[in-house]
Amino acid sequence: MQISNELTSINRSLRRKRNRYMEPLGLRGIHGRLLLDIWENPGISQDTLAQKAQLDKSNIARHVAVLEEKEFLRRETDFGDRRILRLYVTERAESMLPNLQKAMEDWEKTMLQDLSHWEVSQLMSLLMRVRRCAEEVE
Repeated sequence: MQISNELTSINRSLRRKRNRYMEPLGLRGIHGRLLLDIWENPGISQDTLAQKAQLDKSNIARHVAVLEEKEFLRRETDFGDRRILRLYVTERAESMLPNLQKAMEDWEKTMLQDLSHWEVSQLMSLLMRVRRCAEEVE
């Protein structure tokens, strides 16, 4: 239970950091994570984004609608399968995403500053193993 509490606490800190960054834009922290995922994977489908973000399709649809309404992303119908919507960031998002990415990287560096390179490597390896086990249980 203690590990779960620590992971939850770390996640809350990350969400607060993203929320503070996104609020002046009229967005929530999750929108920043979604925009970064879309920016890194241009043309990603809504379904794939839902899987990547571990959110259900209806939540993704609502978040995508907000981002589209505020002109941070655009949806395009897939040429091969009209049921698939491809997502792309707009110029408006493109201009702010490098700053958001840097803010997240800086937060991560601050969070890990007391760990050696080896310890960070070990932590990542262990967290990936724990995540895989957790996903198998779902």
